[in-house]
Amino acid sequence: MTTIAKCTHCETTFKVKDHLVGKAVRCPCCQQAFRIRTTPVLISRHKKPATDASATVAEPEPAVPPPDDDFFSSPEDPDVLYDQTVAQAQLRKRKRHWTTVIAIASIASLVLICGTVAALQFAYQEIDLSNELADLESVDVESLRGNWRPVSDPHWGYLIRMPGEPDLQESASGDTVTLNLPDRQLGRMRLEVRKEANDAWNNYFARLDREEILAGIPGANLMEIRSSQVNWSGKVAVYRYFLTPKDRRISTNVTVVQKFSTEGKTITVQWSGPRQQLGSPEVFYYFNSVEFMGKKYIER
Repeated sequence: MTTIAKCTHCETTFKVKDHLVGKAVRCPCCQQAFRIRTTPVLISRHKKPATDASATVAEPEPAVPPPDDDFFSSPEDPDVLYDQTVAQAQLRKRKRHWTTVIAIASIASLVLICGTVAALQFAYQEIDLSNELADLESVDVESLRGNWRPVSDPHWGYLIRMPGEPDLQESASGDTVTLNLPDRQLGRMRLEVRKEANDAWNNYFARLDREEILAGIPGANLMEIRSSQVNWSGKVAVYRYFLTPKDRRISTNVTVVQKFSTEGKTITVQWSGPRQQLGSPEVFYYFNSVEFMGKKYIER
């Protein structure tokens, strides 16, 4: 069933569905909004035979409620519906825009943070670490001498000063003695004396192999030799090696190894500890206090 609607502005007539009677529509001709008031008309596909005009009774036009005063502000007003639809579309567009902006900013921030961390790690890996111990002039030897106890063995010929009682170990074969003293603040101190003559070390062009240098160092496979130096005490060569971790993200501890061979024995003096303790007076005094057969071979 359809209804003939007549525009109240341009008087154009057009067909609409009967459920739109009494509702606001927009005229397809002048595009003005109005409320339909026309009575529904039944449209048949088959023509009915003509009847006597006198017998035709006109049906009364159903009453149409008067238009409301707020007709054009009604929620059913096409303009109002259009504005609401446009506003909702704009709101969704703004939401998508800001979601995209936030996502891009988050990704950019993450990339920036990762790049900064990687750059700092690279810079820390490449930094030139000093391998020097403290200077003798800056060390109060007398003060440390009073606080550190001497540890010696005439049979083995060594004398060394340590800030505590070391753990003394002697090999089953009786050809090696080792002193270990771990200290939370200073680090790990180790002295080893072997009944093994390495007179070839005292040649000018002699070099120690890597296995000998890393012997007795905890986590030696994770360390690399950063620098090396040879000092001479008379005719005895004293080899000093400065070792750092291959990956400083794992550990920041460093190791100093000093080795020499004399009197038919090989002496190894090691220190492993925090990087900031390397230049401390205590580490210097630890190496400087070593004596073998009553003679000092390590000056620093």
